[in-house]
Amino acid sequence: MNLTLPNHVNRSARSATQDTPIESVGTPGAAFGTSRLTRPRIRRYFSSYGHRRIGDLTWILQPVLRLVVGGAFIVAGTVKILNPLQFAHDVENFRLLPHALTHVVAVLLPSIELVAGSLVLAGVWMRSALILLLGMLGVFLMAVSSALLRGLNIECGCFGTVGGRHIGWVTLAIDLGLTSAAVMLLWMGGRQMSGRRVR
Repeated sequence: MNLTLPNHVNRSARSATQDTPIESVGTPGAAFGTSRLTRPRIRRYFSSYGHRRIGDLTWILQPVLRLVVGGAFIVAGTVKILNPLQFAHDVENFRLLPHALTHVVAVLLPSIELVAGSLVLAGVWMRSALILLLGMLGVFLMAVSSALLRGLNIECGCFGTVGGRHIGWVTLAIDLGLTSAAVMLLWMGGRQMSGRRVR
């Protein structure tokens, strides 16, 4: 016996079959909720996945870099404050500043290093502190490079008289490493701020 449904029922059934998305379990489409893969959806999925992976890396790496950069400047500033005359002598040996400015730099620079390093370590006003430290690192790099080019055999004064380290390529490498770490921290902070604005 043949059962013939009214035309309006057939049309409704066909329309429901065509419009209802088919769930696909265990296929690439399941990640997007349907089997229909569209380029915007794929881009959004992998973009959010990449942001999550970078966020995880930032969460792990940022405290380590803050400890390295902030700790280095805290130690350097503290040692110089404890022996200002020796640091003034080290600054004068670079032969880059007039004698009148040597003692001014010897008094101000260690305090700035200590405060900026503490801010980076604590994560407070970190962007401003990092920009300040990067400016100082740029000056340090120029001073060390100038001394190396002129063949000066002098103490660095970077960490006071600890180890009595003389200027060399190791000194330059340390400054470059701290600069790279500070730039990375600044970049991570910028990504976090942009992420908050997007949300």
